[in-house]
Amino acid sequence: FEGQALANIVWSFSKSGEADREMFNHIGDHIVARSLYDFLPQEMSIIVWAYANGRVSHHALFDRVGFHVTRLVSSYSFKPQELSNIAWAFATAGESHSELFEKIGDHVAGRDSLDSFNPQNLSNTAWAYATARVFHSRLFEKLSTADARKGEFIETQHKSNFLWACATVGYTDERSFSAFAPVIASKLN
Repeated sequence: FEGQALANIVWSFSKSGEADREMFNHIGDHIVARSLYDFLPQEMSIIVWAYANGRVSHHALFDRVGFHVTRLVSSYSFKPQELSNIAWAFATAGESHSELFEKIGDHVAGRDSLDSFNPQNLSNTAWAYATARVFHSRLFEKLSTADARKGEFIETQHKSNFLWACATVGYTDERSFSAFAPVIASKLN
């Protein structure tokens, strides 16, 4: 099976709520035995998302993907959704990989702009770091600036997830919270 086929299979089973543990374990073992250079970033992000969403644990798979992504993230162009899905999957699965979170955080914080990140990418990334109990100050500073700029266009759920993440990791930049207060108040009316 090619990377895309494996990603599609686990995504389909996970999305349908039918994550067959035995099949997922076989697929995970198969992926771990292969070169991850055969997989595109999108395929890796879909695969770890499917395992986390399906609540199927495969530590060796997460460890291998985490190590691989840490080597690629600064030199390879990962899309915002791929980065946020990978961070979300690791946090949701309870897979701690400090180097992965550090590298993703450095990569995102080092970007000139986060204009390509949609509100869900921003809030999912922040949520993942808070859930994993990883505080990356430069990342939260960058996410806060981008999130505040998108302001009124962000859905209530994304705003609340983002603010929860900031408070959870102890990032209480007054500008972020004060920028959201009037927007939240207007949505209550």
